[in-house]
Formats: sequence, C-alpha cells, structure tokens
Amino acid sequence: MTGLRTRLTAVALLLLSAGPPATVGAAPALERTLDNGLHVAVFADRRYPIVQVQVLVAAGSRHEEPFEGGAARLTALLLTHGTTSRTADQYAKEVEALGATVAGDATRDFATLSGTFRAADLARGLELMSDAIVNPLLDDASIRATRRQLVGN
Repeated sequence: MTGLRTRLTAVALLLLSAGPPATVGAAPALERTLDNGLHVAVFADRRYPIVQVQVLVAAGSRHEEPFEGGAARLTALLLTHGTTSRTADQYAKEVEALGATVAGDATRDFATLSGTFRAADLARGLELMSDAIVNPLLDDASIRATRRQLVGN
C-alpha cells in the first residue's frame, strides 16, 4: 500500500462544466505538468454546472506481485473509507452534504479516485479527494470488511 502513495504523480483529469452551453468537442484540452510532476488535463464543457475529477495512478492490478492479487482494487476502494482526520462515516456525510460522489477503483493499468461535484463546490470536493489520497485510513478492520465484500462473504 505504500507503493500506491509513492505513485500518486500520475494523471489528474478535471472535466469542468460551468456556465453557458458550449459546442461539444470545440476546445482542445488544456494540459500542464506541475512542479511535483503531476500531469493535469482540463477538458471544458460548459453545458452543466458540475465538475468531474479523476485521479489515475499507475498502480493497477498489472503492477501487483503474484501474492498481491486484488491489492490495487482493495486499496482504491478503501480510499473513501475514512482518513486520518475523518472516520468513514464523517467522510461519507461530508461527501453527501455536497451532493457529490467520490469513489475509488482499480483497473489493470490504474488505480483511480473519481469525484463529481457542483462547480461551486470544487474547492471542498478537491479537499475531500486530497484527504483520501494523502491520508487514507487503511486500518485492519476496514481492510477485512472490504475484503469480505469483494469475495462475497
């Protein structure tokens, strides 16, 4: 799980939507690489007052060792199960209070954390996502409960 933290400089995609309607596909992505190596791509679509944020980390299942099968997905799912500053219940209530969604998952190539927020709540949404990424609470009880859910027991 430490490996996931060290690979958090992959890609963040901000899908911005706020303001009057725009022509779909009219504007190319605005891309920048931050000083910390984080690559950010912004795709503007002003049809809806929402923002979608997706953080992709090169930590998918293909990066697992043979004895770690499922570790990437388990870790990604646990990102929204509390942080060092918020219990899982507090985290869920704060996301719900924004009318937002935040979810973690993993594919073959990437572990992801995705969030959807009203454009007006972007700063608060980014703070919640940052807390999940930087300060995950990967405690034994949450790991056991999530593993049971994944295997259907």
